[in-house]
Amino acid sequence: MRPANGRQAAATAAQILSVLSFIWFLSLTAFGGGAVRVLGILITSNNRWRPFEIGAVFLALHLFLTRNVPAGQPPVTSRLSHLRGWARLAAPIGLAIAFSWLTASYSARSVGGSDSYGYASQAELWSHGRLAVRQPIVDLVPWPDAGPTFTPLGYTPSPGAEDVLVPTYSPGLPMLMALARIIAGSCAIFNVVPICAGILILSSYGIGKGLGGHHVGLASAWLVATSPVVLFVSLSPMSDVPAAAAWATSFWLLQSEAVATDLCAGLAISVAILVRPNLAPLAIFPLAWRLLNVSKATPQTRRREWVRVCALGAGIAPGVIVVALLNWHLYGSPLQSGYGDLTGLFSGHYFASNVRRYTGWLVTTQTVLPLLGWPILLIASRRVWPAVRDTSYVLLLGLFSISVWVLYCLYSEFDAWWYLRFLVPSWPMIMGATAQLLFLPSRHVGRVGAAVALLICLAIGARGIRLSKEQVLLDFGRGEQKFSTAATMVGEYTEPDSVIFSLLHSGSVRYYAARQTLRFDFLDAAWLDRAVTWLRNHGMHAYLLAEDEEVGRFRERFASSRTVSTVQADPFVVYLGSSRVRLFDLWGRSGPPILVKDPRNPERCVPPARVKTP
Repeated sequence: MRPANGRQAAATAAQILSVLSFIWFLSLTAFGGGAVRVLGILITSNNRWRPFEIGAVFLALHLFLTRNVPAGQPPVTSRLSHLRGWARLAAPIGLAIAFSWLTASYSARSVGGSDSYGYASQAELWSHGRLAVRQPIVDLVPWPDAGPTFTPLGYTPSPGAEDVLVPTYSPGLPMLMALARIIAGSCAIFNVVPICAGILILSSYGIGKGLGGHHVGLASAWLVATSPVVLFVSLSPMSDVPAAAAWATSFWLLQSEAVATDLCAGLAISVAILVRPNLAPLAIFPLAWRLLNVSKATPQTRRREWVRVCALGAGIAPGVIVVALLNWHLYGSPLQSGYGDLTGLFSGHYFASNVRRYTGWLVTTQTVLPLLGWPILLIASRRVWPAVRDTSYVLLLGLFSISVWVLYCLYSEFDAWWYLRFLVPSWPMIMGATAQLLFLPSRHVGRVGAAVALLICLAIGARGIRLSKEQVLLDFGRGEQKFSTAATMVGEYTEPDSVIFSLLHSGSVRYYAARQTLRFDFLDAAWLDRAVTWLRNHGMHAYLLAEDEEVGRFRERFASSRTVSTVQADPFVVYLGSSRVRLFDLWGRSGPPILVKDPRNPERCVPPARVKTP
């Protein structure tokens, strides 16, 4: 081997070893130390800074060996060139696959509260070809406003019939879940969000690569993957990640010059609209950008640009039409949604407060760098974006991401950092700009500047992983196991014709136990005794399933009722897991309670009950 080839081979080996060392460091940061026995030898690793130091040494060796090689010059041998090409391709794909695997491993494969039950149960309805559920019991019971009392979380009574339930949530994610269910069974619905998370990471790489090259793309994907809010929403069957993945895919595809990719970009926007219809107005930005290209085109290329506009519009149209038709069918108007009147949810009074909250949470979870990098998306200059063919594309990303923030800053106020999840569709753009800001100085100071930018990105990612671990995000799926276990408990200890008074578990009990649930928070306070008596006279055993805080609400709401005395006594059955869930017999049967815990090796997924709710 010639000296130059040997030197470059050594440099490549040093680069690979530095990457492996940094991965080792990040693994220790995320999961802590451990020990393994190999050939009878005990190997332990607990000091997370040692592999970081080793990685820094190998990185310095790599920089030393390539100190006289221009940054853009390819390796001497074609073999090394192919190796580097494959390494570049494998890095973002490997990161996307690893992130999908991680989130699938730690995700909440259990249907629980409003979001997860609303999406998963609607997927069941889609797979059976119906979206409305009739409840004959609503027409039989004597208490007022009976429809809402028999409406679980994630659903609302149909505007045309109080005894018919219709979904509250948009159809996009349930449609994807239904497709997964048809292909691979009911438990496959929980793989949809992790797969979308991998697509989000890969699309973030594509957007970043279009903005500043391979290193910017890889850094952008890394910053998105290690963002605490992205990790959080990737662990639960909610719509935030699928919507962000669809938007990111569309903007990645828009970089291409082919008409077919414009059609595919439009179809990706259709998926985004189906998943999160309130962002549908933002489709005007890619359409306006394509129309701008028409105005700049020469007479020879103008026809082709019009074809691209039409292809993009044809891709977007199905999403808009399907949402409008479904809203008309379910809620009586193309402009009406399952959330009802939206005028109270959006207001200019929320704007200033939400700007402070969201920017504060962004700095807390991602450092101040994204706030410094984001504004450069509004600078359409070759000095800032030397790798971008059309700087108006940068403005497109900037205007879209800003519009996402403006829309949600006008939305209702929330008090927890994970509500940054609304803004995740803007993350690929913000992180791409942040990565470009970090790597921009390397144009003037060479490989050392690129190495410093790489270390900063690694440090931000390590910090994000540590914050996620501190927030117990990696135990999130284990905590959600309470819903399936408690519902299975109800199915085992109650009769098929029982009625379960509940709130948080009003959906999961239907899903896993096929029991009729009754929302006690909607039942008139003066009607508890009469409701329990009426149910008893009609052969329906009444129970209360509630967590500790809900038990207090029940006692307070029905303090003047005789039935509340049964909730003062010992419960019939108690689930002891991530929280305590108690099952009370409202006919008066009480302790000593039967104790139920999560199985020692709990099922990763419990399929829904096949018996229809009576």
